[in-house]
Amino acid sequence: MKKIFPIYVRIPVFFAMFFIAMEFFIDSGDRPAFIKYPILNVILLIFLLILVAVELVLNATDKVLDTLLTDEQRKAKELEDNLPFTETQFFKGILQKLTRSRKVEEENELIMNHNYDGIQELDNVLPPWWVYLFYGTIAFAFIYLVRFHMLGHDDQTAEFEKEMAIAKVQVEEYKKTAPDLMDKETVTLLTDAESINAGKAIFQTNCIGLS
Repeated sequence: MKKIFPIYVRIPVFFAMFFIAMEFFIDSGDRPAFIKYPILNVILLIFLLILVAVELVLNATDKVLDTLLTDEQRKAKELEDNLPFTETQFFKGILQKLTRSRKVEEENELIMNHNYDGIQELDNVLPPWWVYLFYGTIAFAFIYLVRFHMLGHDDQTAEFEKEMAIAKVQVEEYKKTAPDLMDKETVTLLTDAESINAGKAIFQTNCIGLS
């Protein structure tokens, strides 16, 4: 396991997970949390030192335990450590729990009593991963039903409308502090000859004259 997930991978991965979680849960507006709150840099440094210390302790513990093993136990441990991940007992155990698969030699125990045109059926159980996923969809649907249809929480449309209403208020507040702001409400259409000629002169000077 350590060969597949070595220390130079473990520490950066765990540190990145902690950093992302911190940025996600700490509200810092439009700035990164570690910039807005400098104390977080100290926390990140402490967490990194803890990760390194844990790895050093685990490494020292492994060395101590290794000295207590017999030659046969040490060889067996080295063999287990050098196995591909898919061949380890850990992986095989998880795979068996998720699939509950049976060996080919055990097919005779699974054959059902009826067949059609010589086609035999195996009475296999549903894979636990599929069953758990199905139960998960039921739980999700129930929570969704209660949250949005019974308790009346905001759905995406309601959230959008609220955000747009807030944005509209913010725009109106901004307009009060920007009297020279030009928009469709402050622009006046000039149709008299003097204004048209002035606009023509500006266009010829700034556009045609530069081309």
